[in-house]
Amino acid sequence: MPNRTKRLKPREALEVSPFDVGVFTWKMKTRSIEENNWLQIDEGRDEDLLLKKQGPFGIHLKTSEPASLKLLKTIESWLTRRSVTLPVLDGSLHSIDKCGQLIQEDVCLMERKSDTWILTAASVCFPTHWSPISKLGLSLDEIHSPV
Repeated sequence: MPNRTKRLKPREALEVSPFDVGVFTWKMKTRSIEENNWLQIDEGRDEDLLLKKQGPFGIHLKTSEPASLKLLKTIESWLTRRSVTLPVLDGSLHSIDKCGQLIQEDVCLMERKSDTWILTAASVCFPTHWSPISKLGLSLDEIHSPV
């Protein structure tokens, strides 16, 4: 597997301290990004997409196809507007697998169900210390429960 850390661009750190005490509250610092910066395309794209073709690496709930298809169309549109050549995809794949084979990033799809966000689909080729299959169908609170 290639050394992806050389190509990563610095991001703002999450505002989380392992030394906080008391009742758990979310302290993640999130920020908006401009649409142009939503996805990253760099000189390692061809190599990364080649690795992803060894998949599929996607997992999904049966109910996730409509949202996965919407995400796929959004990604295809974003890439096309930037004159990025789209690879030929296997038409039999689930839409979340197709998403994963179009971009370098891993993709996790959260859908709002009642009053909570649920992980309904993911294409994770490069997991770091977590098992996507063990998180499928869980809420955001369950995925990121305090340790």
